[in-house]
Amino acid sequence: MSKLRFVNSLLISTAICFFLPSIAARGGHSDYIHPGDGNFSFHGTVRHLFAQEETRPSLELTRGYMTNDDLEKAMKDFTKRCSKISRLYSIGKSVNGFPLWVIEISDRPGEIEAKPAFKYIGNVHGDEPVGRELLLRLANWICDNYKKDPLAQMIVENVHLHIMPSLNPDGFSFRKRNNANNVDLNRDFPDQFFSFNEDLNLRQPETRAIMTWLRDIRFTASATLHGGALVANFPWDGTDDKRKYYYACPDDETFRFLARIYSKSHRNMSLSKEFEEGITNGASWYPIYGGMQDWNYIHGGCFELTLEISDNKWPRASELPTIWDYNRKSMLNLVASLVKTGVHGRIFSLDQGKPLPGFVVVKGINYTVKAHQRYADYHRLLAPGQKYEVTASSPGYKSKTTTVWLGENAVTADFILIPETSSRGNLLRSSCDCSCKSCGSSWGDVVEDLERLEVVPLKGAMTNEVYQINWPTLNGEDVHRKVLVRIYGDGVDLFFNRDDEIKTFECMSHHGYGPKLLGRFSDGRLEEFIHARTLSADDLRIVETSDFIAAKLREFHKLDMPGPRNVLLWERLRTWLKEAKNLASPIEMDEYRLEVMEDEINLLEERLTRDDQEIGFCHNDLQYGNVMIDEETNAITIIDYEYSSFNPIAYDIANHFCEMAANYHSDTPHVLDYTLYPGEEERRRFISTYLGSTGNATSEEEIEMLLTDAESYTLANHIFWGLWGIISGHVNKIEFDYMEYARQRFEQYWLRKPLLLDLP
Repeated sequence: MSKLRFVNSLLISTAICFFLPSIAARGGHSDYIHPGDGNFSFHGTVRHLFAQEETRPSLELTRGYMTNDDLEKAMKDFTKRCSKISRLYSIGKSVNGFPLWVIEISDRPGEIEAKPAFKYIGNVHGDEPVGRELLLRLANWICDNYKKDPLAQMIVENVHLHIMPSLNPDGFSFRKRNNANNVDLNRDFPDQFFSFNEDLNLRQPETRAIMTWLRDIRFTASATLHGGALVANFPWDGTDDKRKYYYACPDDETFRFLARIYSKSHRNMSLSKEFEEGITNGASWYPIYGGMQDWNYIHGGCFELTLEISDNKWPRASELPTIWDYNRKSMLNLVASLVKTGVHGRIFSLDQGKPLPGFVVVKGINYTVKAHQRYADYHRLLAPGQKYEVTASSPGYKSKTTTVWLGENAVTADFILIPETSSRGNLLRSSCDCSCKSCGSSWGDVVEDLERLEVVPLKGAMTNEVYQINWPTLNGEDVHRKVLVRIYGDGVDLFFNRDDEIKTFECMSHHGYGPKLLGRFSDGRLEEFIHARTLSADDLRIVETSDFIAAKLREFHKLDMPGPRNVLLWERLRTWLKEAKNLASPIEMDEYRLEVMEDEINLLEERLTRDDQEIGFCHNDLQYGNVMIDEETNAITIIDYEYSSFNPIAYDIANHFCEMAANYHSDTPHVLDYTLYPGEEERRRFISTYLGSTGNATSEEEIEMLLTDAESYTLANHIFWGLWGIISGHVNKIEFDYMEYARQRFEQYWLRKPLLLDLP
C-alpha cells in the first residue's frame, strides 16, 4: 500500500510540473495568469508579487561565484587593463548603497558619436547570477581579441557596448530573487496595459537608475540575462486582457529576427523542444506586467530581448566555463547585428547643411525612431529580406521618403530635408519669433516678412550658439538692421544663474557698457549688434591692443554694480567640484584627481586670500572672443557677462593671461599652447598699463605685488576651467573636446603649484 501511495504521489507531482510553466527568470508561479482567467485583478501593488519566502541557494552552491566586492574589483581591474577601449561608470546605487557599475567598451569610450549603442544587463534577479559571470567574461574576451578577431574589432570600432553585470547586487548578496526591499525589479516598471507602478515614491532606486540611464544614453538595442530556462524572449510580455496568447508588438518580425540571431548562434537553444527555434513571445509563454523589456521598447526607443541562458538558475561554478562557451557566439553576434543589418543614416538640413534632429518611420510599422539630438544619426533595426519604405521628418521641414531593399547587409540611407520655409524664418519662428516682432515694431522701418531675414552663424562660442541676424529695411534690400541671437547651450545653468546674468547684462547696458538687451525667449535672448570686430588670438599680442584691453579691464573692475562685494570664486569652485564629482566616472575621478581637489581649493583660499587685496567686479572669462574693437576709434567693448562676479582683480588678470595660450578658432580649438603664455615682461607691461590707466601714480611695489598675485591666481584659474571642462563634457553638445581641455588645465595646475606656492 505504501508503494502505491508513493507512485500516486509521484504521478500527481509530475502532472503538476507538466501543466505549470517552468519557474524562470521572467516570473514564476506567483504571477502566472491562467488562460481564460478573466476575473484576474491586481490587488495592491505588483511590486510585491514575490514577497513570500523563497528557497535560497545554499552557501555551498555560491562558492566560485564573485562576491559583489570581487565583481567591483574585477571591473575596475578590467578598465585599467583595457583603458584604451573602456571606461567604468556607475548609473546609481542599490537600496543598500552598492554602486550599479557599468563598463563601456568602444574605441572612443565616453564620447558621443554617430554610432549605435547596445547594453547588456545581468543579475536582474538576485538568485540568477550566471549573467554576472558571463558579462565579465564577455568584456575580457573582447579586450583580449579586438586586435585579432574581426567580430571583436567590429564591435569595438562601430558600437558603444555598455555592460552592467549586476542590477541587483543586494538580491545577490541575500541569495534571493528580489531586491533589498523585497521587490521584483522586473515587475517595477510602468506598464502599458495597467496603471500600477505609477507611484514614483514606491519605484525602486535600481529601477529609477535604469530609467535615468535611458534618458542619458540613446540605446538602439539591449538584452537582459536571466536563468531558469533556455529561450530568447521578445515583446510583448503582457496582454491587454490578461490572457495568455501570442501578442505581437509593432516590430514583431524584427524582434523574431533578433531572437533567432541569439538562438541559432547558441550551442543548443534553437534545438529546444519546448520553444520552436528557441524563441518565444513573452505573452505567449506567460504574461507578466511591469517588465523592463516592454518599457525599453515603448519609452526608451530600445529593442530589448530577455535571454534565459541557463536551465538552472544557480548552477555550480564549475559549469560556468561551459555555459560561457555555449553563449559566447550568441552574445557577440547579437551586439554585432546593430552594424550588420538594419537601415542606418543621418538627417541633414538643406539650408544649413547641419545635422537635423528628427524622426524616422517605416510604412506599415507603427513605431517611431528618434534621430540623435546632436548628430542626427538614426539606427532602424529591421528584419532582412524585405523592401521597406522609410520616411524622415523634422518640425519645420518637408518629410522625405525613400525605398530600400534590405538584404543580408545593412543599408545606409541619409536624408537631406528641405525647409517648409527658409531657414531664416524657421530659426526665428522656433526660437525668438515674439522678440523679433517686438524689435521690428519698435524700429518701424524693417520688413515684416521674417522669411527674408538672413541668419549667419558666428563661430567660436563654447557655451552658447550665436547668430547674426541681418534684417532688410524698407529703405532697400541692401540696407539692414542687425541683431544678435544667443541660444543658450545645454547644461549652462549648472555654471551660473541665468536671471542674475540678465540683471548684470541690463546693469552693464545702463552704465553704457556692452550691447543692449532687445528681447528674451525661453532658450535665449536678442542683443544689440555691436558694429565692431571680435578680436583674434593674435590680437592679444599686439602691444597697442593689449594696452587698450588693460585700460578697459581696469574700468570694468571699478564699475559700481549692485549687490554685496563678496568674493564668489571659492564658493563657485566648491559648487562646481561637487557637480563634477556627481557627473564623473570612477576613471575620470582618478584621472583628474577630483577626490583631493577640495583640499587643493582650501589650500589656495588660505594661501591667496589677503585683507589688502583689491576686490572688483570681474569678468572672469576675458578671452579674445569676449573682446571687440572698433577699428575706427580703437574703442574696446567687453561682452558676455555670464561668469561675471566680484572677485580679486588679480584673479581676473590671471584668467586673461591664461587665455593667451588658447586659439578657439584653430582646427584643434581645445588644445592649449602654454609656450604662448605671456612672459614676465609682457605681464608686467599689461599690469603697469592697467594700474596707470586711471591717471594716478603707480609705484613699482604695487606693480610687483599685483604681478605676483596674478601669477599665483593662475592656479585657481586652472581648477576653475578644469572643473568647467569636466561638467561641460557631460552636459554640453557643442563640438569641443571639453575633457581634453580639462586635462590640460589640471596638468598645468599640478605642474605650476610647487613653484608658485613655494612648495618642496
